[in-house]
Formats: sequence, structure tokens, C-alpha cells
Amino acid sequence: MLTLAEALRRYALPRLESRLLLLHVLPDLSHAAIVAHPERELTAPQQANFDALAQRRLQGEPLAYLLGEREFYGRLFAVSPAVLIPRPETEHLVEAAMNKVGRKLPESWTGYRQWSHRCDVGAGNAVMAGGGGGSVFRGPAHGAAKCATTGRCGDIP
Repeated sequence: MLTLAEALRRYALPRLESRLLLLHVLPDLSHAAIVAHPERELTAPQQANFDALAQRRLQGEPLAYLLGEREFYGRLFAVSPAVLIPRPETEHLVEAAMNKVGRKLPESWTGYRQWSHRCDVGAGNAVMAGGGGGSVFRGPAHGAAKCATTGRCGDIP
């Protein structure tokens, strides 16, 4: 059996990436538990799952695809190879858009802020509509994207 400490050293991955893969395989654990109990052993299925994920990561598959999620603007979004992975630079774009819109809206227009809609079309995962916009507008957010796998268009609520 492989211990947590051994799993963290098993592959030539950054320690944080190894830890995130372990947390994905062992969702009942926390970062602190991995550090506090390095002697804990993985079961055979857990070890096989960890090994498979680590090998895929070593082959260059993005960590976000392996974990199935990516944080963007303080919220978690599901990701897969069918959508683009939110990039940190996109947060800057959202902030710039919010600042520009916010400057154009007088504070007396509070009703506008409540019924405004945001739309993110074609970006692949709608994080721009669902991410930062919620901190400026309280209205619904809509996204639409063309799936890279199926080629079909669809709404992302």
C-alpha cells in the first residue's frame, strides 16, 4: 500500500498538484489532513485512480480537466475538454468591464443594477457572465457556447 507521503513524492509533479490530485481521489480529506497524517494508506482502487490521474498530468493534460473544475472570480466552474479553461487574465477582463459599466451607472440607478442581464457568448464556459458580473449586477446571467466536442450550440445557465 502507498502512503500519502509516498504518493506526494511518487511523481515528478509540483507538490501542490500532487496534493490536489490526492484530494480529488480522497474527497473526505483536507490539505491539513494530508500534512497531519502522511502515514495514511491509500486503498488499491485509490492508488490506481491517483496513478492514472498523475500519469495523465505528466502527459500534459491540464489539471483543471483532471479535477473537473476551475475557480474563477471566487466561484467554482465545471470544466471539461469541451470548454475553455478560465484563465487568470480573463479575471482582468471581467474587472475592466465591471469598472467601465459601473462608472457609467449613476448610484441612483439601483433599479438598473437589479434587472440587468449579462451575456457571455462563444467563450466556451460562460465564466465571464457567471463569474465577476454577479458582484455588480443582481440580474440573471446567460451564456451560450458551441461545444468543441459535439459542435452543437447550447445555453449555459
